[in-house]
Amino acid sequence: CALVFAVFVIRRRRPFSTQYNAADVPLGSSQCSSYGRQSGACFAQMDGAIPGAQARAVARIEKPPRLPVWPVVNGLFFTLLDLVGLKDAAARLEDWLGGRVAPMMLDNVEADPFLLLVHHRHRFDFWDPIRPIFRLLLPEGFPAHPHRGFETVTMTLKGGLRHRDSFGMKQEYGDGDVQWLTAGRGMLHEEMWTSDEGGNAELYQLWLNLPRENKMDPPKLQVIGQSPDAIAPVPEVRTPEATVKVIGGAVGDVESPIQ
Repeated sequence: CALVFAVFVIRRRRPFSTQYNAADVPLGSSQCSSYGRQSGACFAQMDGAIPGAQARAVARIEKPPRLPVWPVVNGLFFTLLDLVGLKDAAARLEDWLGGRVAPMMLDNVEADPFLLLVHHRHRFDFWDPIRPIFRLLLPEGFPAHPHRGFETVTMTLKGGLRHRDSFGMKQEYGDGDVQWLTAGRGMLHEEMWTSDEGGNAELYQLWLNLPRENKMDPPKLQVIGQSPDAIAPVPEVRTPEATVKVIGGAVGDVESPIQ
């Protein structure tokens, strides 16, 4: 309890997110490597690497708060490392051991139609003595909740999720699969970690606003990847410099199967 209280008090004296101008983060800097694949400045290095693709200009770079969970002890330790100035060490340990989630609220004018981007990095171990107690307080996943008028795109890197919804759909996906859920006029769904076997979990989830004329469309669920429920593999564009997974839209002649 004292540890949690100390973290809360220190955080109250600091902003919950940090903003940088693009000029303050030169390409190849330690900040760029720390934020890794999330940073627009880092993406700028890929400009011209994909035929027909061009990196957007970077208006600013924001580092969102990272909240401790799954396992909470790891996340609290990494947060303390951040607070004492060891942010690079915290980022490396988080990538290795998991224990935090980073919700990034996006400006509805600058980023439209993008609403939210969340990065999850977790680990589920049988030997974790806190895990059984924490599961009583917070289930390992996201129990049934409503969505309406937007879409969620869940891009898994490690581990996976079990999906159930109010239309009777049940499926599992993970390890590189992408779930594209169109809530449309409304649905209930739950996504629970496939953590029974333990192991690592990492994913990004992006929320997309639907146009006014599509907000009352029927709900729809599509998965691409290697899952038995997938409608197709995730298409890729490969060059010597980079590999692009085409989740939505098209890159050159390569189109996503998502409709």
